[in-house]
Amino acid sequence: MNTIQKIKPKLSADTIHTFLINLDNFDLIESESYLSIEEKERSEKIKFQKRQFIITRTVLRQLLANILNVTPDKVSFSYTSYLKPYISDKINEKNIQFNISHSKNFALIGISLETEIGIDIQAIDHRIEIQSLSNRFFSQREKEILNKLSGGEKLNAFYQIWTNKESFIKADGRGISFGLEKFSSLNINSPSKSKVITTKPVRGEWFTYNLECPKEYRAALTCNKPDIHIQTQWF
Repeated sequence: MNTIQKIKPKLSADTIHTFLINLDNFDLIESESYLSIEEKERSEKIKFQKRQFIITRTVLRQLLANILNVTPDKVSFSYTSYLKPYISDKINEKNIQFNISHSKNFALIGISLETEIGIDIQAIDHRIEIQSLSNRFFSQREKEILNKLSGGEKLNAFYQIWTNKESFIKADGRGISFGLEKFSSLNINSPSKSKVITTKPVRGEWFTYNLECPKEYRAALTCNKPDIHIQTQWF
């Protein structure tokens, strides 16, 4: 945790800070000591990805503590009715926004000031049932795009669409209840940025950005700004 203790992101309205974390670089026992009683109780109930939860939550807690100039134990999380975590602490009367995701050996954390965000990372599984999952969860437009591809192109496109969708429902805050098939993330100016097109009412406009990540992973971030600087650090 020594490296993370030295990181203090300078938050601004036009920048989102993302942190890509190799979970193998962190000690589980040390990380667990940072958690609150509620978080430890929660981790005991987790059957899968327990290690990922503990380390990711610990790093998030330390980063937020650095920003707020407090010790990690002073960071207090609350939850929306859809179980999206947030903190009440503000900087210059502005809300700190954050989101986390983890998959296999990597985790992603996004932190911003005022800008609402959702983030997702997925390890690519070459055995995944692309057709059945896309038929069930993708919009008609996304299915049309996917059906034109084959092989590795189709697999990569599936995971990019999937991470786009996951990051959006997390940014919107309603999670899976929004309905994955009720929106599309379509390209605008470049392959790395898309606008979310939805058949359901949403607050304003949403934009999805592809993120750099390790080989055999895909990652995306969704926010409510069309032009945002994304600053990424790897650990």
